[in-house]
Amino acid sequence: MENKIEHITKATAKSYINDGYKLQDYEFNEISQLAIYYITHSNGNSIKIVGDTIDHKINIYLNGKLNKTISL
Repeated sequence: MENKIEHITKATAKSYINDGYKLQDYEFNEISQLAIYYITHSNGNSIKIVGDTIDHKINIYLNGKLNKTISL
């Protein structure tokens, strides 16, 4: 299940990158098991994609506000 969440999180980030966003930073926290992608667009929008392998969900934040949750 952990690999599935990491794969979907990465695929989601790639989808936004294909839409014109640019990857600013990526981090993986071993303790909390969170994979976090920070991406921005030239129009000022910023997105943070958080893949949570413990709770089996992916949260997508648009400009600092929770925009979408994908539960697996």
